[in-house]
Amino acid sequence: MTHTAAPRITVGVFDADESDQAVRWAASHAATVGGALHLVHAFVWTELDVNVDPISGMPGSGFRGAADTLLREAAELARERAPEVEITTEVIDGNSVPVLVHASQGSDLLVLGGRGLGRLMTLIVGSKSLALAARARCPVVVVRGNIDGDGPVGLVHHETSTEVISRAADLAEAYGRDIHLVVRPGTSPDQAQEILAATARGSRSATPRSS
Repeated sequence: MTHTAAPRITVGVFDADESDQAVRWAASHAATVGGALHLVHAFVWTELDVNVDPISGMPGSGFRGAADTLLREAAELARERAPEVEITTEVIDGNSVPVLVHASQGSDLLVLGGRGLGRLMTLIVGSKSLALAARARCPVVVVRGNIDGDGPVGLVHHETSTEVISRAADLAEAYGRDIHLVVRPGTSPDQAQEILAATARGSRSATPRSS
């Protein structure tokens, strides 16, 4: 999707601690860049022909009720982190990869937790992060580790990375950080300086440094 001034940030929400971290990071990022947050849960149980209806006399029970609760709690986490951010939620029937690939078509950023699946689903189908990174129609962030770090924005050099440089510059400006440029092994000092200068021209306001 074309990058906009008010990005739509979509988060794949699952029943895992890593998903909670992704929601927190995405909420903070949305607040930083002036974006809106859209929380999506891929509801796989209909694909597995499982009864998803609530138990009679127990409102909120059943797989569908659990999915609604999962999104409600995720939205609460996001509001705790960034109360000013607009938050929407959606349960979509289907497996996680096609659901999130489709959601990425209307997003500026797709955010996933480190494992990308819930505790139970990891045992069934494994990690989906690589598949989503390859097929998504927008940039993908996989959240791991400390989400409150204050380091520079990392940028790995590539000859055709004009759009990547622009996005790195936007992030560096929004967060008030420098850009840490990484060049390939074997790059000579003179070549590194040329790349650094070209990146500085493309990044406009941030201050790149290389390694």
